[in-house]
Amino acid sequence: MISINYNIHKFAGYIIFPIRVILSACLTLVTFGSLTILDNIGFKKMGDNLVLRYTDNIIKLFGISIHIKGLENITDKPCIIVGNHINIYDHFVMTYIQNKLPAFISSDKFNIFPISYLITYFRNIQCNPEKKGNVVEKIRERIKEGGQITIYPDGCNIIPDKKLIAPFRNGAFVPKEPILPIVIRYVSSSNENMNWCTNTISNSPFSILTSYLLDGDINVYVKVLPLQHYKDSYKSHEDYRDDIYELMTTELSTLPEQKPTLIVGRPSTEITMNYLIYLLYLSLFTYCIGNISFCCMYLFHFISSYFCHFYPTKNTRLLDMLIVSYNITRNTFISIQNNYDLYIRVFIFLFLLSRYPIYLQYKNEIPFPEMRHIKNTWIPSYTLCLYPLLLNTLELYNFI
Repeated sequence: MISINYNIHKFAGYIIFPIRVILSACLTLVTFGSLTILDNIGFKKMGDNLVLRYTDNIIKLFGISIHIKGLENITDKPCIIVGNHINIYDHFVMTYIQNKLPAFISSDKFNIFPISYLITYFRNIQCNPEKKGNVVEKIRERIKEGGQITIYPDGCNIIPDKKLIAPFRNGAFVPKEPILPIVIRYVSSSNENMNWCTNTISNSPFSILTSYLLDGDINVYVKVLPLQHYKDSYKSHEDYRDDIYELMTTELSTLPEQKPTLIVGRPSTEITMNYLIYLLYLSLFTYCIGNISFCCMYLFHFISSYFCHFYPTKNTRLLDMLIVSYNITRNTFISIQNNYDLYIRVFIFLFLLSRYPIYLQYKNEIPFPEMRHIKNTWIPSYTLCLYPLLLNTLELYNFI
């Protein structure tokens, strides 16, 4: 039976969906535009850090939570990093895990601008799956130089029945270099199948990205295995390949089952509800004095906060955060009268902005300190917002 939490979580996902699309598009354009400039003027290290921050922000925006086991096995030693490629988010996850810009084996069919620029920037090794090239030699050269290369030997192919990973190709194992295996599993709140390719569902990049953005609550479970070496007992690279495949399959089976699971937080108590009622009173008061703009603002804030506190999921929390941020920013800078008034508004805005770290601190506490949150964030914020409300109302009636 579908719970009310799931329905509310899904409804909030539909509201946030266009915001996620717009913000992610803007973030991508700004980041890679800045990356091009930094690269051309010789600030590559700053560009690398910019991409890492971009990865972190995209992960948060898309509602992805990454849980890592075996992080101590991450190494800077020359090796081939091998992962199971099943999802459109794999590159983000691999970048987050390694905390650096990884170089990948990429298909030459993506060698079109602007992707071709990123392939060059990341120092990817290009290959054509249909042709035999010198990819193995390029891998050996990269390892000899002291570098690393990330490969998905399953090629994002369809996983056979009763298997957890698609069959491996030979390319990653022919060089017989050290291999760092990483297994990944995705558990969403609503998507039954998180695999890119499947026999039963026809996934396109657009459809799968749309479903993920609507979901907004994807837990990624990652296990980094110890560094593996080619053994003298192997007869060929195929034995090396099969050994790594069995090892990764076994470890992947220990991760949480891939079935929809909605994570619901601890609901607030009637303490929060009692103070939320004041928002309704404030909305009614602003309606009575004819300020419909502030009336709608307080009403929307009441609705979003109600769902955030009593049906807490990632989507409801994010929706409340976006609505509150927009309302406070808009109302702080509405009906500015003169320069002195602007200075006052800036002071108010900076003060309200300083409340945000306090909220994050409370958010991580169990149980949630409701009264401290209300006294230190709600009351100061709405008290200071009375000043713009007064000026805006006077302006509506042409008193100023």
